[in-house]
Amino acid sequence: MQGRGRGGSPAAVRDGNDPPAGPAPRYPAAVRLAHALLLLSLAACAPSASSSERALPARTGNVWADCYRRFESSGDPATEVARLGEACALPAGFSPLEAPHVGAEQGQGDPPERFVLRLRRGCYRAFAVGGPGVDDLDVAIYDAEGRIAAGDVSRDRWPVVPPRGPLCVEGGAYTVAVSVARGRGEYVMQIWGQERQEAAE
Repeated sequence: MQGRGRGGSPAAVRDGNDPPAGPAPRYPAAVRLAHALLLLSLAACAPSASSSERALPARTGNVWADCYRRFESSGDPATEVARLGEACALPAGFSPLEAPHVGAEQGQGDPPERFVLRLRRGCYRAFAVGGPGVDDLDVAIYDAEGRIAAGDVSRDRWPVVPPRGPLCVEGGAYTVAVSVARGRGEYVMQIWGQERQEAAE
């Protein structure tokens, strides 16, 4: 999601198209283990099929995306951010980097709120939920050179970034930009991560 072209807001990669076909990403062993743990967690919590289940989007086969497939907004952003983290990060061994960030009120066309994260070598994921007046919340993460590293592809008020798996980095400064694409209100955001330990020499 790189620049919205409206009031400086970032534009989401929001056309619903998957990235061009290419080699499958090569995640480190720690992330492959986290993927397996998340898969086991989802299997243990899976309910029996019902008419309401059939109405939900089909499972993608990607546990990083399926973990929030059934997520529904309840109206309390702080509670919802915690639910997303517990469903899509905690089972994989991730933990919050810090307390949830409460963003200032903004609306469609307003400049995005930006803040800098100094990340260590590891893998990370961002969860954000807009307040009741927000219909579409966008999140983008940029590297130190200003290139898009991860972005929101949804049109809802609770983006998960990256949507299909963690963002694994070698470390450095990253900028997070949060903007309201539709509606107006505050938001709550939290970054979860799993820092990789350096091998002993």
